[in-house]
Amino acid sequence: MDDNKSSNHIRDQPLPRIPTAVALQDLQVVVHDLPCATTKQQLCTLIDGLVATWSDQHDALMDVFQTLQQRHSSLEHGMNAQTVRYHKAVRETQFYQSKYEALVRSYNRLSLSSNQTGGSLSSCSSSNSSITTAYPLCVDGCDEPFDILSLLNYVGDNTQASLPAETALTTPIATGKKDKEVPKDLKNAELIFACTDGFWDTIARGKSDKTTVDGLVSKYLQRGGNPNVAKITPTLESVKEGYSLVHALVVVRNISALKRVIDSDANLGVYPLSKNDEDHYSPVVLAAKLGYLDCLRLLIEKGHVDVLKSYGPKQQTALHAAIEQDMLDVIIYLLQLHPRLLTCLDVAGATPLHYACMNGKTRLVTLLVRDCRVASTQGDHKGETPLHYAVRYRQPKIVAKLVGDLGVYPNPYVLKQVLTPLDLAKSLNQKAITNYLKGAGAKTTKEMEKMYRKSDCITTSSSDCSSGSKTEPKHTNIPMLFRNNLLL
Repeated sequence: MDDNKSSNHIRDQPLPRIPTAVALQDLQVVVHDLPCATTKQQLCTLIDGLVATWSDQHDALMDVFQTLQQRHSSLEHGMNAQTVRYHKAVRETQFYQSKYEALVRSYNRLSLSSNQTGGSLSSCSSSNSSITTAYPLCVDGCDEPFDILSLLNYVGDNTQASLPAETALTTPIATGKKDKEVPKDLKNAELIFACTDGFWDTIARGKSDKTTVDGLVSKYLQRGGNPNVAKITPTLESVKEGYSLVHALVVVRNISALKRVIDSDANLGVYPLSKNDEDHYSPVVLAAKLGYLDCLRLLIEKGHVDVLKSYGPKQQTALHAAIEQDMLDVIIYLLQLHPRLLTCLDVAGATPLHYACMNGKTRLVTLLVRDCRVASTQGDHKGETPLHYAVRYRQPKIVAKLVGDLGVYPNPYVLKQVLTPLDLAKSLNQKAITNYLKGAGAKTTKEMEKMYRKSDCITTSSSDCSSGSKTEPKHTNIPMLFRNNLLL
């Protein structure tokens, strides 16, 4: 029993160091000084045996240590890969959960509405679709008409099937169905997250290598790949997370590959599956924003996309986006195609002329006001005109162009809501614009009110003389923006 305890105690002790060469030499000197030759020989043999044993044990331990290091590196690499897959799954789960909750809320609203009016769910859907036809002029018309029951079934059937898999670059997307089965109506199908990072990165890096991208897309579609797929990870900035295959090919300006996707009946009106509202561009508006006229024409003329129903962030139309980026070729094409775009409003009620003024696009302001005859006094939802935007965004050249060259009225305002451009310039401490407006005859809000009081008094007295009765002027609540025209 005591022997076992002692052996365990010895085994638990840390291993001693291997003797160094100097220590061995000292030991050999001591051994050689011994008087007995037999003892010397025995000690030398024992010392050599111990050194050899410890050397072998040390080498074996080093081999084990290196093996453990390799296993540690392999496990760490595997853990990192699993972490990436986990984060992908979390993002997908959050996206589909938010989508499901939004659909449930819409379904509840429609059900409640049908119960209150005695109508059916189909009548609610039809009324919703009729409302959304006036989308360019509405603030909250961001949802396209849809069949809520079919969408709920679609989400339930395809949530698991749309998860991305680590497959080859051109592997067709697994949908939980047979390989030969293809969705019947791809043009109206929703996007699903699919394809590997390598697939999307090849497209993102392929702006200068269009042949490689075209070949990749061609093989993908030939093998039955779904054209309505979206990128799931934010690997490269050019092709953003949530972009569809159509968005990606527009970004890299690959006309040949884009034609293939259009011919495969892809949904050309989809919006990216992104939580960032600033990335919610339809493919048409994205092409207009980037100034890619060839992509824009391909989507409209070959893909038959309705540009009047295509939007970007904050309900921007393709014309808004093109004017913001000063893409003159795209602007001229859009104006020739759909002049109605000139009157479309964003979510704040701003027209394309508002965008041209706030971004300092002098030649575009001239084009819109002089050549296209756009109303320069039209206000946004707050009542601010393009001249107000030019003042607010510190564009003195635009102010001079509007008031000096184009003869725009310098004193538009709305009582208790919108200041005159002169007062706005003063409040923003813009001395150059303030001095220019004063020289052009602009007035403050107080000065304009005095003028209207005198006008109201004259109108009231003349009506009293003719009718013999005292009545209040009926136009006191008319917005000043429209009273300006009456006075002039």
